[in-house]
Amino acid sequence: MRALLLLVLSPLALAFDTGLHPVWLSTVYTALTLFGAVILGVVLNRLWRRLQAWIVKRSRLSARQLERRTHRVLKAKPLLRLEVFLLRFCKLLLWLSLFYLTLELTLSYFEATRPLAGKLLGWMLDPLKAAGQTLAEQLPKLLFLLVLVIATRYLLRVIRYVFLEIERGRLRIEGFYPDWADPSRKIASFLLIVFALMVAYPYIPGSSSDAFKGVSLFLGVLFSLGSTGAISNIVAGVILTYMRAYRAGDLVRIGEVQGVVVSHSLLVTKLYTIRNQEITLPNSVILQGHVTNLSSGGADRGALVTTAVTIGYDTPWRQVHAILLEAAAQTPEVLQNPAPFVLQTELHDFYVRYELNVYTDKPERLPFVLSALNANVQDSFNRHGVQIMSPHYFDRARQPVLTPPEQWYTEPAKPPRR
Repeated sequence: MRALLLLVLSPLALAFDTGLHPVWLSTVYTALTLFGAVILGVVLNRLWRRLQAWIVKRSRLSARQLERRTHRVLKAKPLLRLEVFLLRFCKLLLWLSLFYLTLELTLSYFEATRPLAGKLLGWMLDPLKAAGQTLAEQLPKLLFLLVLVIATRYLLRVIRYVFLEIERGRLRIEGFYPDWADPSRKIASFLLIVFALMVAYPYIPGSSSDAFKGVSLFLGVLFSLGSTGAISNIVAGVILTYMRAYRAGDLVRIGEVQGVVVSHSLLVTKLYTIRNQEITLPNSVILQGHVTNLSSGGADRGALVTTAVTIGYDTPWRQVHAILLEAAAQTPEVLQNPAPFVLQTELHDFYVRYELNVYTDKPERLPFVLSALNANVQDSFNRHGVQIMSPHYFDRARQPVLTPPEQWYTEPAKPPRR
């Protein structure tokens, strides 16, 4: 670069060597040097663009072939981006070199700044020489880190493939459920990355320096102080996952919160309530309490909805069962498979307690389903002339306490449109 710049400015250099260098002549040399540097910069910029386009065009085919040969362990796009970055870095070095040589020549034209011009070369070459020596010493470690990164990336792909096959049901392991695949993949990937970092730590350039150790100690203290709650949530999330307390889509009651499980991660569980609220619960809080899963058999069978009535002993229990099942059949969003069923749960002094159990495939609408079911239960008992004994009647009424069908839509109630 210096020889090329001197070749462009050779007449100026010859004139300068003759000793004719007053201040005005040095100023003229400086202007001509800057002009020549600009011309040289424009020429180099055009040549560099053509060279970069040619290199990138030739490298695309080679990068794609390397991607196929390594079974996509090494991808073409990251390699091309790295190549473009290196080319831009080389271009930056070229411009800095041109700027440095121009500055050195400019300073050498003046008597006062000529000693400073001789020192510029040392200021630029000494750091480059030190960086080159450091790079040569650290090159084996850098190669080891490169191999470790490639091997870790390949093992992460293997882990992802194996657990994805388990989740899809193509690979079965006795006692290992498919819904364990995703959290197990995350745990295995995390442990592999931590192990790789532990192996790579001694080979990181500068890892043995006091500054690096101080920064590592500081980050370790911050992580220890700030991750206490996070670690407890992660441990609780792992326990809840392998306990299979609930799955996505289940209707659960956790403490005073009831909703459908939207997502379950290692840190938190998100519920969607009937009031269109998304509630986030830390896993450590869930593990300390109790969880009631209202979805019998998970989301595949549906959520169980229960309501109860008390009927006197003078009504045949078979008739009560039939009335309750009739009410269940008339309720929308109630599944007929699994079929509704009735249980006689208690025999009190004056009445029998009957419990109607139905399933719905829309657990997020559970309050609305229960409300419609209770309404149909009242209508069915009124239609068949059977009195519901709730609330308790201490003195038996002379007439049955009923609401005949002709009074069902007394003002302001309006009959449904047909």
